[in-house]
Amino acid sequence: MSKIFGELLMLIEKDYRGKKLILAYSGKPFSVPKNIYIIGMMNTADRSLALIDYALRRRFSFFAMEPGFQTEGFQAYMKKLDNDTFTALIEKIQELNREITKDASLGAGFCIGHSYFCGQEECSQVWMQLVVEYDILPMLEEYWFDEPSKIQKWQNVLRGYSMTNDKGILIKNIYYMLTYAFQTLRRSDFDTVAAEKFENIHDLFAAILGKGVAYQLKQGLYKEYILQTEERTALRGKLKLQETMKNRIRQRQKLFCEYDELSENNLLNQILKTTMLILLHHGNVKPQRKALLKKNLLLFENVDTISIKHVRWEKLWYQRNNQNYRMLINICYLVADGLLLSTEKGEVKLAEFLDEQAMYRLYEKFILEYYRYHHPEYRANPDVIPWNVDDGVTAHLPNMNTDITLKSGEKTLIIDAKYYAHTMQTVYDIEKIRSDHLYQMFAYVKNLDKENTGTVAGMILYAKPQEKIIPGSRYVMGGNIIWVHTLDLNQPFTQIVGQLEKIAEDYFGENAMEQNADSIMRR
Repeated sequence: MSKIFGELLMLIEKDYRGKKLILAYSGKPFSVPKNIYIIGMMNTADRSLALIDYALRRRFSFFAMEPGFQTEGFQAYMKKLDNDTFTALIEKIQELNREITKDASLGAGFCIGHSYFCGQEECSQVWMQLVVEYDILPMLEEYWFDEPSKIQKWQNVLRGYSMTNDKGILIKNIYYMLTYAFQTLRRSDFDTVAAEKFENIHDLFAAILGKGVAYQLKQGLYKEYILQTEERTALRGKLKLQETMKNRIRQRQKLFCEYDELSENNLLNQILKTTMLILLHHGNVKPQRKALLKKNLLLFENVDTISIKHVRWEKLWYQRNNQNYRMLINICYLVADGLLLSTEKGEVKLAEFLDEQAMYRLYEKFILEYYRYHHPEYRANPDVIPWNVDDGVTAHLPNMNTDITLKSGEKTLIIDAKYYAHTMQTVYDIEKIRSDHLYQMFAYVKNLDKENTGTVAGMILYAKPQEKIIPGSRYVMGGNIIWVHTLDLNQPFTQIVGQLEKIAEDYFGENAMEQNADSIMRR
């Protein structure tokens, strides 16, 4: 650059402004006036700063400009768009920027800028999807090309907010789904919860957690042996010889002991306490719920709080003595990760792709437990379908695990529960059923019905999204019926019951809908 700018390098310095210099190449006089300001902008993410000649570089002052998500202008822009999904997406982008900043190989200069999300009069799902898919994610693939787990994590997060039309689910229905998924909610303690009207999901969770923890306190908090180290005057447990000798050298008459102590200060109780404190400080939780949480917290005096964001939920282990914690901890998980975002209208918007599996598991578990509870004659269970191979060789073949299998007499219905933002795929501007889901169900049905009796049917059951085109089809393939249906969760629960009853009735021919629909709400 010094060769290009030549004498200009000297003339732009403040001490030489307005002074003329004879240019070496042209022989003409030249000067830079004092009122001329040279302003340059560059993105440090492309590392171009390192390529600037030092002679030029030291003549400029450098100012770091951060993404403007928190500026008044951008905040006013978000308010004008008035889109909850867009707001949630921006929050996740800022969370992503914090992770980029902490990354030693990247830093603040690699943060995602706000300009990707500007310039829109209206915020559409298609536009958000395009920005995430073709602007943001390709950059992350470059940033973390050697860390695929990070790429996968943020793909799931960002695609979730950009690709989903948030499903509206009535808060009361969330409660009923949890009721079936977790049998402990069926206790009489929760009858009052079922009868109450909730305006937001955090208030519901506070009610469930408050009553659930109160019940657990009556039974006693779960305890487990925790390894303790302590200086003592008398021996307890195992003597730590090296540390004890150090005490002797320091003339301290203390034994350094290591022992196991049965304690309530374990991870499960720490999660409960921390989550209750989160809900206690949440603005959408009603005073009467907070009062119960405060009462419960008094008995957690000996339990520590933790950083709940760092809990490895998948590593939590349950056994006979702490089975009742499973439902409570799952509620804590939903609260901690913010999977359920409440609206002012008393509905819930599901940010399911923050952890796609979380809501899928709840949806699948709900359908399974519904049929188990109300239709034991169908023997509802997940099932493993053996491969119909000719030579008996099944080595290296993956397992075919069904979500729900219903059996009655000679008939079998395989239900594959799908909780997706989009149920259809677009092929050359034509909406079609998602091929991978259909292939999967076809494989299930044909491998189970290896004698081609036609007594095995399949159903892909989507949670109904807010799409213009939703599947509702019946196909006969090689003598077997395959349905593609949706279950509308944004309606009174009695109508959801009717949908589930109709599924069984349509295939098994049992008229159970009327006798069950009225009784379900009295569970």
